Order: sequence, then structure tokens, then C-alpha cells
Amino acid sequence: MRISLDSADPEFADEVIREPGGSGIRFCIACSTCSAGCPVRRVSDDYNPRRIIRLILTGQRDTVLKSDFIWHCSSCCTCDERCPQGVHIPSVMTALRNIAAREGHLPAGYEKQRELLMHHGRLYEIDDFDNGKRMKADLPVIVTSNRLIRLLADSLAKERIEGYRESP
Repeated sequence: MRISLDSADPEFADEVIREPGGSGIRFCIACSTCSAGCPVRRVSDDYNPRRIIRLILTGQRDTVLKSDFIWHCSSCCTCDERCPQGVHIPSVMTALRNIAAREGHLPAGYEKQRELLMHHGRLYEIDDFDNGKRMKADLPVIVTSNRLIRLLADSLAKERIEGYRESP
């Protein structure tokens, strides 16, 4: 992949560094140890941790945040254990995912999971059939409620708004 500096965002690396988990990217020496040991890299040509860090450092904001590859990291920490510079790639991927999610760049499956959580309070809707099987097995009935998820979502939204007000 050829990197174009014409559309580069020089602030992108600093934005990632400010995000929890993103601070280690400046220590990357591009040795490729992370990519060489990555089990996801073995099955997906799209996922290459060294290349992703290079894209961040060269300001390729849209390429990174709008891509699916930042969602491929399995957080197995193989890269983390082998990195000679101590760059914690899974945390960097989480930082990127957080930025992408805030900007609405979620893969379809994640958006569907969010909808299910907000509507049912869980990823799998428990219905009368499921509860009937539970009662036959002497298990308690599960009441589906999204009340706690809504409270959490409202709290996080309020915190995010207040955090933006406090930012310089």
C-alpha cells in the first residue's frame, strides 16, 4: 500500500497518543516483530500491526479509522510479549476502535450488537421458549431488561459531553 502524504492529518498520531492505550506508538521502531508473530496476520493480509502504526504516524486518519482491519486484532498479546520496545498493540487497537466508534465507523456486526444491547439488555433475547426450558431444568427465569445498559449508556454520554466541555 502506498502512503499519500497529500491527505495526511499531522495531528492524528497525537490524537491516538492522547487516547487511553495509544501512547506507545511513538516507540515503534518498525522491526516487524509484531507482524511476524501475529496469528491474525497469518490468516489476513489486511491486518498488519507494523503497517497500522506506520499509517498512524504518517497521519493516514481516514485509511485507519474507516478500515475493518483495526477490528481484526484478537488481543492475544503475542505482539506485546515480543515487542522489543514494549508497544502494547492490543491497547493501540482499542484506542483506534474507540476513536472510530465515536465517529460512527463501526462494522455492521458491531452496530447490530449495540442495537441488541440497547433494546434487550443482552446480545441474545430471552423469550418464553428459553425461559420454559430453564424452568423445566429448575433454573430461574431470566427477565430481559435494558435498564442497566441504558443507565450505563446515558452515564457515558453525559461523561463524554462534560469531558468535551473541560477540554481546552
